[in-house]
Amino acid sequence: MSLAVNMRTAFPNFCRHFLFLADTNDEKTCGVYVGSLDSTEPKRVLTTDLNVSYTTPGYLLFVQGRALMAQPFDADRFELSGEPSVVADGIAISQTANTATFSVSEHGVLAYASQGSNPTRLTWFDRAGKDLGVIEAPARASAPELSPDGNRMAVEVGGGSEPNDIWLLEMARGMSTRLTTNSANERHARWSPDGRRVLFQSNREGGVYQLYEKPSSGAGTEELLFRDAVRKYPTDWSSDGKFVAYTGFGFDAATTADLWILPMAMGRPESADTRKPVPYLRTGFDETQARISPDMRWMAYVSNESTRQQVYISTFPTFGEREQVSTSGGVQPRWRRDGKELFYLSSDRRIMAVPLGGGPTLDVGAPTALFGVRVQGPGNSSSPYRPYFYDVTADGQRFVVNVPTAGEALPITVVLNWTAGLKK
Repeated sequence: MSLAVNMRTAFPNFCRHFLFLADTNDEKTCGVYVGSLDSTEPKRVLTTDLNVSYTTPGYLLFVQGRALMAQPFDADRFELSGEPSVVADGIAISQTANTATFSVSEHGVLAYASQGSNPTRLTWFDRAGKDLGVIEAPARASAPELSPDGNRMAVEVGGGSEPNDIWLLEMARGMSTRLTTNSANERHARWSPDGRRVLFQSNREGGVYQLYEKPSSGAGTEELLFRDAVRKYPTDWSSDGKFVAYTGFGFDAATTADLWILPMAMGRPESADTRKPVPYLRTGFDETQARISPDMRWMAYVSNESTRQQVYISTFPTFGEREQVSTSGGVQPRWRRDGKELFYLSSDRRIMAVPLGGGPTLDVGAPTALFGVRVQGPGNSSSPYRPYFYDVTADGQRFVVNVPTAGEALPITVVLNWTAGLKK
């Protein structure tokens, strides 16, 4: 459970009670709770995965879809009452930080940022950072994932309070097709090595995120890979199709985010009941964003064991000797198709390239900064449920980056005495 506590979001008796957001990726537990310094049993008051604010004379402000809502809140009984009222529409929401951009004072002043339907653009860059053009994509498309042949791209469309779906882009034709249509969240698309299937996570069962796959043609139905009680985020599919790497979150109290491998038998029928994952790396630290090398001898991943997120490389398919790749923080590693370079996003939001030698041991060179990027949300986020901000072509010469809409500042609206327009 990820908790976001804001002591300013409190009540008249704030010395003993407070609001917090539990982002659990589970509709049964995700939401805003009232906590107490005198009790370990919080009370849920609202189902949401976005920030809220409490303000006098007794309202909770929260976002549904893109609308900012206000609903009366009893600060003594800790309950919502009446019907919510729309305060403003078109509220800007960070797709990566899951934060609605509004603020309210206790003296009747409200401020919020407005945003259009397409806050980011998928943009091509060369290795020097030269803008090579925008990719035609649905509004709010993010998390680019290039197909093995480079002709298509899987993206997420949605975010904030709206469910995410996987879409496929045919870039040469400028066409986009919706791959998943479930009302649940579908995220973290990963291609099979032959490009015929797409792996993704979904909470369509109303609880823990599970792993699914679907033909990239759109024909047929989604297949559940396997089911257990661990929240899962797919990170890669090996080049021979035999292994899926994923992050498992919350296996037990001794670990947090761990790396797992799911064997995918080829050439014989297999079901969700027969597939059995095996742990790759489980420690008391967060291990995320695993990427398997093209020759399947190495695994790049991110760990916070050194108190900050760094990129490491270890042996594959079993964990052995490892080497730190990034020098001053790094996340989101990606391999060049020939395995001679590894790219990652630095903590100061630069695309880094690391030369790699071949042979029986991996010769890791010094990281070189290619170019700086503007990304939507925190550029060094390595939480397993945050999307990748970029992808790179097989030859390592072009990068697609999810950047904020260029030259389009978000307008800030300030409203005085905002409660005057609410339903009485």
